[in-house]
Amino acid sequence: MKKIIVISVCLYSLFTLTEVNAQRYFLHHSGTLYSSFENPSEDIFVPNKSKQYAVSFLLGNLGFYLEQDGPAQDMLRQVLFENKNFSANDLPLLANQPFTTFFSSNQYLAMFKMCGGITSPFEYGFSWQIKSIGYGSVTNQMLKLLNDYTLLANQSNNTIKDNAIAAQSYHQLNFSIRQDLNPYVSVGAKIGLLSGIGYMNASLDALGLDINLQQQSIAYQANAQAKVASAYPDLVADGSSLKTVNGSEQKWSYFLPTFRNPGAAISFGCSLNNQNGLFASFNVKDLGFINWSTNSFVYTINQNGTATGTSQSTIIENIQTKIKDDLQPKKQSFIAPTETLLDMSVSQKIGFYKPVLVVGKYLFNPYGFVAFTHNFNIYPIQLGLSTGWNTYGTTWTAYNMGAQLMYQTPNGEFYIGSEQLFRMLEINSDAQQKISHQAVGGGSLGLDFYLGFSFKFGRVAEDWGISSYSNFENGFWNWLFGWKTHRRFLD
Repeated sequence: MKKIIVISVCLYSLFTLTEVNAQRYFLHHSGTLYSSFENPSEDIFVPNKSKQYAVSFLLGNLGFYLEQDGPAQDMLRQVLFENKNFSANDLPLLANQPFTTFFSSNQYLAMFKMCGGITSPFEYGFSWQIKSIGYGSVTNQMLKLLNDYTLLANQSNNTIKDNAIAAQSYHQLNFSIRQDLNPYVSVGAKIGLLSGIGYMNASLDALGLDINLQQQSIAYQANAQAKVASAYPDLVADGSSLKTVNGSEQKWSYFLPTFRNPGAAISFGCSLNNQNGLFASFNVKDLGFINWSTNSFVYTINQNGTATGTSQSTIIENIQTKIKDDLQPKKQSFIAPTETLLDMSVSQKIGFYKPVLVVGKYLFNPYGFVAFTHNFNIYPIQLGLSTGWNTYGTTWTAYNMGAQLMYQTPNGEFYIGSEQLFRMLEINSDAQQKISHQAVGGGSLGLDFYLGFSFKFGRVAEDWGISSYSNFENGFWNWLFGWKTHRRFLD
């Protein structure tokens, strides 16, 4: 139980309290330092204008992304905004419309990138990020069971299934490279060394119930499994803080990479452009794995029994006690994949206006998105508006509208925005008025906010057309193998 508490607290702190950058589509094709690490084939240096080095550190990017959707939204809004108790009485038994939650963060603690070549330009850089992602799906039957199991009495089918929750968080130390193959094609890659922080993956395959209200008993058959891991096995929860098992306060060293749970990941992409301002990029992000150590736990539940009691609470407690008594977790290591994202984006520059279409799909979970952003550039100010649709499997879920404000020059940028701005304004209005109503986008709840900055320094690199000689003139690969080259900078 302590292990589960530790994982929950670590994940909660990472997902809700730390500074993160969880935007998914607004910064595509933006020329920002953040975008160059997330989409490694995109460049950030403007010839004859940008300085040689780009850097961001100490809260250079912060924000969060959270979304919840499903038939239980009306009840959840009443709990949040009207201080009512949660009641599942009116929830229909729709197995194909679960209550879903998705949250993600992508916190860059430090980023550094350098402009390299001229005749065959390349860029390379280093970064340290903390990445977290979680999602869950709970059916209305499970919500009814947790709220009041008598609501499931006299039902023809009391088999609860397809409930799951998964989350993972890890440090990622990256090296990235980008190379222009010719004036129209560029490629890039980001190679990451991972250190796992926390992992949880639990699924309820089936829970059969036979509820007898007269005898105050429940006959059940449960089939479930879970995997739990942590890089901090000596931390336990104590109220609102974390302490070690001997009672001392937490130390900053606990939040540094430990590599007790090592892993690796790679991101790679390709960008295409033409002289008319059309730009397209294709990316595979964070394809990798983490080897969670032997301090991890694997739980398997395959049990049936009957629980009785004098009240609902005692019956549920008896079921929990029976399952816990028979539960024998295995302490073993396991390998789990990272959440890999496939995305494609296309933009067309038309004077001061640049629309961008972004499509993304996670490889190992059912979530994805489609977004269309509108960017208006009146140098050095950029205003962006977005519309986005989220997907869960083959189902279209939430509809988002967002906005972004950016100040950007060839040697620096600052941006602030939200991909769910109108939903956040609506939630804020409901909270102040203590009312609840159907939200834009099918009643889903969502929160999202991000901001970031970076700057460049050093000398200005000459364009190859006016340079008397150039360093790394044959590109990154020849530089890597030690060929002699030269480089000139403008003071």
